[in-house]
Amino acid sequence: MRGGAYVINKSFFVISISYLLLILLYSLVLKYIIIVDLLVISVGFVIRAIAGCLAISVLTSPWLIICAFLLALFLALGKRRHELILLGEEAKTHRKILDDYSTEMLDQMITTTTGALIVSYSLYTFFVDNIYMMLTIPFAVYGLFRYLFLVHAKNFGGETEMIFKDKGMLLSMVLWAVLVVLILYGVPDMVIGLLEGFEDV
Repeated sequence: MRGGAYVINKSFFVISISYLLLILLYSLVLKYIIIVDLLVISVGFVIRAIAGCLAISVLTSPWLIICAFLLALFLALGKRRHELILLGEEAKTHRKILDDYSTEMLDQMITTTTGALIVSYSLYTFFVDNIYMMLTIPFAVYGLFRYLFLVHAKNFGGETEMIFKDKGMLLSMVLWAVLVVLILYGVPDMVIGLLEGFEDV
């Protein structure tokens, strides 16, 4: 047991140091390199997530890590697009790297990332032990498409916290979370068992 705790603590330490080095490199160099800046932000998000899991001794699925990376990239792209449109000609003075991006390029990257995220999340639900996790796919897809609607129709994306102020986004997240909890507690199996019991009566 002590050996396991030592490995986790050592891994957490290594992950933490790696994150600090990544942030340092980002501040000095990487934030000025197109595309790399977005990838570093996404990797940083994943590192924090892994560190959190290690801190509470929870194992993570490789597919879940991929989903976390793509979700972070998806949100970072939306934020870059928001900044570009909001600031217009002054974008490059606000953030030099914005001069290298265009809304057309960002839209293509958002589309690609959205598709990859949907496929990755779907594969994650296929490979987990509980097959009923596949029932959460429509809610996840709706949430992504709703976010895309807000990005394009209302230039959404500046503050991630604004997600919680949109009724459609909030509803999809609540329904997704409730469904996940019900699935983890075996409610679908209980319902099927009850239905089979009624058939035998």
